[in-house]
Formats: sequence, C-alpha cells, structure tokens
Amino acid sequence: MGGRRLPRKEALRFAAVLWTAVLLVLLAGCRNGGSGDAGASPEPVVLASPSSAVPTPSPTPDLLATPPASHVDARAWLQRALGPSGFDPPCPQRFQQAGVACTEGDVDGDGLKDLAYLLPVTLPGTLLPHPSAVFLRRGGTQKLEEFAVDLTADASPMGIAAFSLVDRTGDARGDLTYLENRCGASGCKTTVVIQTWDGTAWRDAGPADSGIANVDSVSWTGSGATSALRIHGGKLPASAPAEAGPSRAATTTLQLVGSRYTATKVEHDSAEYLYQAFLDADAIFDRDKEASIAAFESVLTREALKDWKAKSDQKDRRPALKGFALFRIVLAKAVLQDDAASITAAIDRVILQSALPDFEPLFVNVAMEFRRGYNESGGLIGGCAAVNLYLTRPAAGADTRAYVEQLFNYGYANPAGSAWLTKICPF
Repeated sequence: MGGRRLPRKEALRFAAVLWTAVLLVLLAGCRNGGSGDAGASPEPVVLASPSSAVPTPSPTPDLLATPPASHVDARAWLQRALGPSGFDPPCPQRFQQAGVACTEGDVDGDGLKDLAYLLPVTLPGTLLPHPSAVFLRRGGTQKLEEFAVDLTADASPMGIAAFSLVDRTGDARGDLTYLENRCGASGCKTTVVIQTWDGTAWRDAGPADSGIANVDSVSWTGSGATSALRIHGGKLPASAPAEAGPSRAATTTLQLVGSRYTATKVEHDSAEYLYQAFLDADAIFDRDKEASIAAFESVLTREALKDWKAKSDQKDRRPALKGFALFRIVLAKAVLQDDAASITAAIDRVILQSALPDFEPLFVNVAMEFRRGYNESGGLIGGCAAVNLYLTRPAAGADTRAYVEQLFNYGYANPAGSAWLTKICPF
C-alpha cells in the first residue's frame, strides 16, 4: 500500500528523539538572544547545590551587651553574668569592658570571700552624673544583696577608685564603701557611704551630713578605726551664675568618732577674694584672739585679692571689709584686756581710717558707739550692746539694718547679709 509502517515502539522512540532535538535547538537559540547563530555552543546549565539554599543561622545574641536601664535590669544583668557559681577571678574582662567595678573582702568574718560589684546604669534624662547600683554576693549564701537601689551610687573614675571592701571601723571585717551623689537643679553633693555589717543588719558608718558639692577627689589614709578620709570640693562650677558670689574649695578631713565618720578639720584653699581672706582671719579670731590681730592686719594690705560685686555699678566692697578688720582688732584687744591706752588707740584708728575716702564710714559710727558703751558700762559687753542697738534701731532718714545687709551681701552661695548684723559685735 505504498510503504511499510514502523512498529508502535519504534515510532514512539523516534518521536522522543525528534522532540529532544527540537528542544535543544530552541534552547540554543534562546541563549544566543534569538540571533539564530548556529555556530555558538550552548552554555551548560548549572544546577544550584541544595545546601546553598539553606539560610545561615543567626548568631546567639549577647545578653550582656545591652547596658542595664534600671536597678531591676542591673540585678538581672549581673545574675546572668555570674551564673550559679560566680567567677574566679571575680572581675573578668567582660565586666571591665562594661564598666563594672569589682572588689572583694570578708564582710561578716566567716572566712569566705565576699564580692561586691559597682554596676553602671544607663538612665536618660537623670540629673545623676554617673548612676549605678551596688550589689554584694556573700561567699556563704551566694545571694545578691542590694545597695543604692535609687541608683545614686557613683560609677565615675573617682567613684570606682573609692569603691572597696576594706575595714574602716576597726572590727577586722570589710566595710562596703562607695560614693553617693544627690543632685538637684543647683548641682550635686557627694557623700561617702560606709556600710558595715554588725552581725544582724547593715548600718552606715559614713558621715551623717548632706555631702559636699562639686567633689573632685576622695582619698583614704590608714586602716581600721584609725583611717582618715579626705574629701576635696565645695567650689562652685564655672557655669554658676555670677549672683552666687565668690566660692572656693576646701579639704575636709573625716575620722571615726563614736560610730560614724565626722569632720574633724576643714582646710580651705588659698583665698582668691578679699572676702575669703577676711573669713580666714575671722576663723582665727574665734579660736585665738591674739593670733587674729596679725591676720586682720594682713587683710588691710592684700591688694592683689579680688573684690566682688553683685552688679558692676555697685560701690567697692573692699573698704567695708577693711573697716571691719580694723574693728575686729579693737574687739581682740578688748577680749585680751589690753591696757586702756592700747584699746583707745585701736578705736581711734578705726575712726580716723574709716573716715578716709577709701574706707567705709559705717565703722566710724560703730567705733564711736563701742567707745561710748565701753566707757559707760565698763567693758566689752557694754560696748557691743551699744553697737548692736545702733545697727538695728531705726535712724532718721536711714535704714542702717538694710544698709548693713546689702553691704555684706556676697551672693546666695554665702551667708546672708543679715547674719552680719550680730556678727559685727558678737559679745
């Protein structure tokens, strides 16, 4: 019938080969951009490895990399870091990198090592300069005890240097010592906290005062109950308003008196203002009338020291301090019961010098009133009674009280001018 038919199997095999050839031609054409270039070799098809499709697992997050933002966070941070048994050494590099300070000692006398941690806390918007929490882990219980839950502990370099578990009370056991800042709109005050374990509870053996402003150094000497704590500070910052008045720093020495550290000495930095030199001489007057005479004579000649005025257009304040220094010499001689001629000469000197243009005339009247009361009443008490009456009684056309208050107003950082009314003649 015109030709022989292929068997069914061979026909199917032939069709498959034909379709394969057609597909290869089509693929080659697609790889050549449909150009029909029969001479181009087809690019081999590369199949992706099944393993390359699997996503890389994320690294385990470091739970300690985020600084704590509250006291609760700080406790959780430390618990995660310490684990069930703590560290040896007690302050690993990871802690140091996070700004954590560590110290060790024996607070309860059980012979086991206790560890304390000063842990900084990130606290946006706070007035505290270096907020931190304090924790202590006893060797016997392995429990964390908490201090400075209000985050007032100081984690500055100065605070870290003061952080310790050293005996400061003489019981041969470590006392937890750290700095604490209390801050307000007008600045911060720093106190030293000394937590000592009395066998039943913690008690603070640190100074029972409101602290010292703008502290820039804290140091210890000695050990046990003979330790001495020295704190330097008290000067207003450069950013303080001019109306605050002159200020200066001082070194306060504190020692253990009874059960708490108490200020036993205050040594001011060198005077920068004449007002401060007068205060130094007056402090000598309080304890040694004889020595104060030379100190007040020095006030009269220290021209290199600054004057202070609340406003630039106010009168010079130096003459008032000089007049007061001259009158203090009169009082010192009267207390020492110098002979009448010496006291009379001192009074005359106040009157004559205070009448000069560069002195304060107020003390002309003060000296004259003192002479009258001294002569009429026969002594120092009568002289001061006359002076104080003059300073406080209404005068015709003048308010002596208000005048004195303004004359000795040295800004709000210093005693109010009204305190000088009774200070001029305090006997």
